Amino acid sequence: MVSPTPPTTSPKLDELRKQVQLLRQTVHRLTVEREMRSRKRRRRLLATGLAVSVFFHLALLVYFAMMSRAGDGPGGPAADEYQFALVFDETLTTADTSGLDELDLDPSEELLSELTDASDDALADAPAAADLSAEGVGAIETLGGAGDGSAGGTLAGGAGTSYFGIEAEGSRFLYIVDRSGSMMFAQRMEIAMRELRESVESLPDYTSFQVIFFSSNLLEPDFQRGWARATAANIRRYLSWFDRVDPGGGTIPRPAFLLAFEMRPRPDVIFFMTDGIIPDLSAEEINDINQRGDRVVIHTIAFGDQGSEELLRRIARDSGGQYRYIPDGGR
Repeated sequence: MVSPTPPTTSPKLDELRKQVQLLRQTVHRLTVEREMRSRKRRRRLLATGLAVSVFFHLALLVYFAMMSRAGDGPGGPAADEYQFALVFDETLTTADTSGLDELDLDPSEELLSELTDASDDALADAPAAADLSAEGVGAIETLGGAGDGSAGGTLAGGAGTSYFGIEAEGSRFLYIVDRSGSMMFAQRMEIAMRELRESVESLPDYTSFQVIFFSSNLLEPDFQRGWARATAANIRRYLSWFDRVDPGGGTIPRPAFLLAFEMRPRPDVIFFMTDGIIPDLSAEEINDINQRGDRVVIHTIAFGDQGSEELLRRIARDSGGQYRYIPDGGR
């Protein structure tokens, strides 16, 4: 069994946070310097263009004045009359500054991305950006399937994904997936993993997620140390690890739920999929623990076996989630 998420403060975490803060300060300083250099160069270009324009027009004035004086006189032809105006071309203020792009002083995107990839394990418990405005979660009613139709309200403007056709919105998604021995029948494991991959890949990059497989024991990625941001790098890492998950053992999901409710912060949404009868779990216990903190919406899926249908319906209904039965074949 995997131990609960470690404390959110540690020397390593503090050091990484200091490095992130230092990097942000450096990036800000470089960005300011780049902007200052850009403004100086634009001013020089504008001043140079203005000087050239003034000199050119003055030279023309002198030239035509001389021509006019030479043409006047007894019997000489009347000089043509010219009118001049100093016009500052608009292009002077929109001069080509493409050369400034060579002054690449804004490495923030690349450096921060590399730092995020390197330190996701320690910083995964940081709240996602969507947490700033998210205050509740729910499910979106879907058409078709064998869902029971009980769904909570949707989170306006929230991020969404789906698993086995159940759509949900939130900021933190937890997948509790059955990998017991019976999942080897009728390609259940292959179908469940395909659905899991598609769900994780559809997560917006500002959301977070975790994955727990259960059988007789819990199985998590060895690199999972809390909430993982749904960045492209993290998703690739999880997808690669999914290829090493095989079915085997009994159907004991209770430790996974206890671990889920100990997470800080809690999940917004849990997708719970199983294909067997669950002897160690009760809807009353799940509901009781769920009410001791921020309520988690639990969507339940019975895959290939309806032996636990009543339990799964109750868990989903109590939490404001949805239940769905998926027959073998995934349809």
